[in-house]
Amino acid sequence: MVALSQERVACVLAGGKGKRLGRDKAYVTIGGKRLIDIALSKAFNFASVVLISCGKRELGLGVEEIKDVAGKGPLAGVYSVLLRHRRVLFLPVDMPFLTVDVFEALWRVSENADVAVCRVGCRVQPVVGVYSNIVLGEIARLIDSSNYKLSELIERLDNVVFLDFPEGDVRFLNINTRKDLEVAERHAYGGCFMEV
Repeated sequence: MVALSQERVACVLAGGKGKRLGRDKAYVTIGGKRLIDIALSKAFNFASVVLISCGKRELGLGVEEIKDVAGKGPLAGVYSVLLRHRRVLFLPVDMPFLTVDVFEALWRVSENADVAVCRVGCRVQPVVGVYSNIVLGEIARLIDSSNYKLSELIERLDNVVFLDFPEGDVRFLNINTRKDLEVAERHAYGGCFMEV
């Protein structure tokens, strides 16, 4: 067994309701696979401990689920999980083309950082990153001020490492709308999401 300080923990952020898409993203399928199953498979290929941040609901997938204890959105999920774990890789349920090599690289660069997140072109992707529980105080301050933006947390921190990727990298395609889903389905036929 891996020592607690070395144990890899990954959490799939799946608490949203998919309002813009019109249905729960976790259960949307591309290439015949549900987004939640794709994300969990990748998380299990990376970590010895895998969790689901499920908002206020239950998914019942046989994986430990952590409900939000405070706040809203991904920030609430990150906060709730970091109350239990020291260092966690977070990945969203709606980015089916992420690969384990991205997770490996984030984990390596996060060793001495409070947070390590991906940046695609000039856009930060705060839902794809490794967060340390040292940021809990700052998250609590954001929640107390009703500011639930994960990007705001990143802006407030000094010890953040950015892992850069080129603009348009398909691994960071996320599914928020029906149009996004159509684009993802076209990519899925090429087998992109199968890569771990």
